[in-house]
Amino acid sequence: DLWPGVGDYDFNDLVIEYQYVYLTNADGDVVSIKPNYLITAIGASYKNGFGFQLDVAPGDIASVTGQMITENYLSIAANGTELGQSKATIIAFDHSKKAFSATGGTGLFQNTVVTEPYQTPDTIKMMVNLNSPTDAATIGVGPHNPSLIVNRIRGREVHLMNEEPTDLVNANYFGSKSDDSEPNQGKYYTSTKGLPWAMNLPVSFKYPSEKQKISKGYLFFTSWINSGGTLNTDWYLYQPANVNDAHLY
Repeated sequence: DLWPGVGDYDFNDLVIEYQYVYLTNADGDVVSIKPNYLITAIGASYKNGFGFQLDVAPGDIASVTGQMITENYLSIAANGTELGQSKATIIAFDHSKKAFSATGGTGLFQNTVVTEPYQTPDTIKMMVNLNSPTDAATIGVGPHNPSLIVNRIRGREVHLMNEEPTDLVNANYFGSKSDDSEPNQGKYYTSTKGLPWAMNLPVSFKYPSEKQKISKGYLFFTSWINSGGTLNTDWYLYQPANVNDAHLY
């Protein structure tokens, strides 16, 4: 969440497990989406937000329930989408520590410091209803261009590598500090060393402990990066040959 800076690169500032359930009609068209999120770790002092974006217009959404909007830095329409967006942008929560559990996260970090007690998170359960049945190919599948909103600064949003930002991003961040984005070429959220700021993995991730670089815990991460993603494609699997447990939570 220090984008466009790199920071300690421990990849635990916001760790979320997710599930999307798609409700369809008899024709296979999507009528509703049920996103579920479990914040497993917050290795950050920042109060970060999190949302996703569907490839439909905001007006195509009938309603959104289950959002955790507690702050006052966002503008949310009556149907639950964010105002000022050309695509339906849905904020799941605007304050990560309040969303972590019913009582909020206690302490500076949640589940990243091995010497501190484990904190049990809650699951955020949402429902997104569409105004009319929509072709499943148009809706696609998760994670639906997720983004982190850094410390309640709406224009400072972090996406997966080469995913487009929303209309509300502050473009002045691109190309500053360690960011090497080139929006006119569709290049986003990659560092000058080819590193991402966010990752989407197909498994539950045993993430690094606080202030431990991901490359120390996952021995083939650097090889994967340097190869442009062609080598060691299973670097993230928790297997003896892949990891150094001393650097993982």
